[in-house]
Amino acid sequence: MPAESNRQLINDYYAALAAGDADMTPFFTEDVEWHLPRSSPMHGTLKGREAVLGLFGDGAVSDYYRQQSLQFEYHATLVAEDDVVMPFTLRAVTVNGQDYENDYLMRFRIKDGRITEVWEYFDTATLFELVKPG
Repeated sequence: MPAESNRQLINDYYAALAAGDADMTPFFTEDVEWHLPRSSPMHGTLKGREAVLGLFGDGAVSDYYRQQSLQFEYHATLVAEDDVVMPFTLRAVTVNGQDYENDYLMRFRIKDGRITEVWEYFDTATLFELVKPG
């Protein structure tokens, strides 16, 4: 898949995520893997689309942030063949009503027009200071 199509896939993914009510299924391959930060209570690797989809909807995202409060400020989108790297700042309102701002770096590997692997990096202490992991 051309680099520009991979860039658009990730842009569409983040637009759906910010909308808060989109079906995220079409973005991922069946065998997707999501690598979480070591300091996260869910640390390790989620394997398979169903496990990854557990992060969305009533999953981890809604455990920490109010629906539709996610705002992404993208600093760059770096594309090299099937890899897309995106540093950004996330601003949101936490489930307990506090303002949240944190910097993230995400690396996506794309296969056949879908996300097949994700590496997520962010300062978990900043989030867990506002919302205790459950």
